Amino acid sequence: MKMRVLDWIVCPVDGSPLRVENAVTTGEGDDLDVVSGLLVCDQGHAFPIRDGVPRLRPDDLLADDSDEAAEIHRRAAEGKTIAASFGREWDHFDHDTSRTWHETVEDRQKLFMQEVALTQEQLRGKVVLDAGSGNGSHSNGISQLGCEVLGADVTDAVTEAHKRYSTKPGSRVHYIQADLMNPPFKPASVDVMYSSGVLHHNPDTKAALDSVLKSLKPGGTCYIWVYHMEPGLKFKLQLMLRSVVSRWPAPLKHTFVRVWSVQSMIRQHIRTLLNLNDEKDRLTWSERIVDLMDIYTPRYRFMHTQEEVKGWYAEYDMADVVTSEVRDWGFGVVGRLPTGLGSSEHNTHNSSEQVLTQEASG
Repeated sequence: MKMRVLDWIVCPVDGSPLRVENAVTTGEGDDLDVVSGLLVCDQGHAFPIRDGVPRLRPDDLLADDSDEAAEIHRRAAEGKTIAASFGREWDHFDHDTSRTWHETVEDRQKLFMQEVALTQEQLRGKVVLDAGSGNGSHSNGISQLGCEVLGADVTDAVTEAHKRYSTKPGSRVHYIQADLMNPPFKPASVDVMYSSGVLHHNPDTKAALDSVLKSLKPGGTCYIWVYHMEPGLKFKLQLMLRSVVSRWPAPLKHTFVRVWSVQSMIRQHIRTLLNLNDEKDRLTWSERIVDLMDIYTPRYRFMHTQEEVKGWYAEYDMADVVTSEVRDWGFGVVGRLPTGLGSSEHNTHNSSEQVLTQEASG
């Protein structure tokens, strides 16, 4: 962890500033990295730094008998469920050979600029929060556009991401482990709040947006990408199968995906032989498993409409709100926060109507 990460994070229990204690470091100057230690606030809440990554999820809170600590531990259950599901998913990602969602890092860099409707020059020197950074490769790619990136994810995938990307000399990408429903982000501290394909995997998409949007500076850019309903019989059958599989215990879900991927790869090879798909849809085995796990195993998988998301943005009086990216399975909306009002001054935490593809499992 670089010391400048302290500019963007706070204690997730009470929102107070954090300081580093008992630090073990490596490197020097701008590349000084805190390998291990504690993050402690003035109220005494302490969170560990392990393998260079701040661990700021509710269940990472070290021994504490306060009422606030008891409440945040109570809220940790949802985050644990989400972390377990997506942690297994990213275990199959190969940083050396796998593409993220069928695209190379270069493809996703170009897509990112389209999504946030900003040029590389406009991004230079800005701070980007990648809320739900997954395997971390996209956060690293964004940082190569000249901005500083804080990649936050609930899973242990941040450990490998930090090792591969943050420890390189001159790196401008940083990773923390965090629960987006109990975020540790400093209010009005980032220039771009970016969350692609993540918020809808929380218990309430709108509530997750409200939580992370507090980090955005006045005049900053907000972009989220979420699922929508798809037409056709294939999608309906997927939803039916998912409604069953997503309720199973994690080991059984994992076994199902590995078995199901066999027929999926066979069908892919047939389409390739008949020249019925393009290069992006010709996935490796590990890429296919990641795709299928994302479809069938998450506990939550809400879907929304463009009008609904734009309505959320309207609650924040955002300007320049447009749908900047659309795919068969979802869409992204970008907007700018007013310059005279920070997101932390809003108090819009109303739950939205959501299309739930699977009821919460026990």
